[in-house]
Amino acid sequence: MSEDKKKICLIAPSLQMGGLERAISTLANYFVTQGHEIYFITIFPFEPFFKLDPKIIHLKCNYNYNRKSTFIEMLEFYPKIFSPFKGFIRNKIKDINPDVIMSFGDIMPQLSMISLYGLNIPFYLSNRSSPAIKYPLFIRLLKIIGYIIVKPNGVIAQTTAAADRKRRILGRNANIKIIPNVVRPLIKTEVKKENWIITIGRLHKEKGIDRLFDVFMKIQKPDWKLVIVGKGKHETEIINYSKQLGIFENVIFVGKIENVEE
Repeated sequence: MSEDKKKICLIAPSLQMGGLERAISTLANYFVTQGHEIYFITIFPFEPFFKLDPKIIHLKCNYNYNRKSTFIEMLEFYPKIFSPFKGFIRNKIKDINPDVIMSFGDIMPQLSMISLYGLNIPFYLSNRSSPAIKYPLFIRLLKIIGYIIVKPNGVIAQTTAAADRKRRILGRNANIKIIPNVVRPLIKTEVKKENWIITIGRLHKEKGIDRLFDVFMKIQKPDWKLVIVGKGKHETEIINYSKQLGIFENVIFVGKIENVEE
């Protein structure tokens, strides 16, 4: 390829509905428009929500995994994916031989670095969760081991707080850049405005929907509606909490939709 066109491999957990998946799929689709050759590796067989440009080569893991997998099943699954000998990631990267690798996730980038030990391909990572999250001890240890075995060529942080945390781990001279989430251009349309407050995201406890309900209850605006776009494993608890607060009649649960801009 020419010097300004790269063979880029992106590694993501999946293409399910989520902020991480939205960010990395948007980035992949943008890279294609710039003439780069893009390979997109996904690990978990979750139902895809985001779409990739047809020119992107999408490589899916074919090992069995589901959200109800036992601890023993997970111990069997992860080495097949991230082994530094003949794991799925390592084999695919050796076949692709990319100019650069980028991985988004919480623990996946560090596991990917371990699996690619010795290949000497530039590797950039971005952990997407809040730096304030307290992970279980074994996950924290895996992250540290990943940084010790293979230091990333660069780290993308979404916020100053996230960048500062990475510098405490990797050192003050580490190559860390703050790049906020990418956004898609919105097509302006003439629509009638409604007294709506809209939030978009997975209905998981860590998204803080309960705190949004607490605030909505306090503002006491019966002519306003709170519109919740998304689905998730804690949907029942979240709906019940809106009933408990007495705001259920003013909350609209839209579910999972693709035409969010509309």
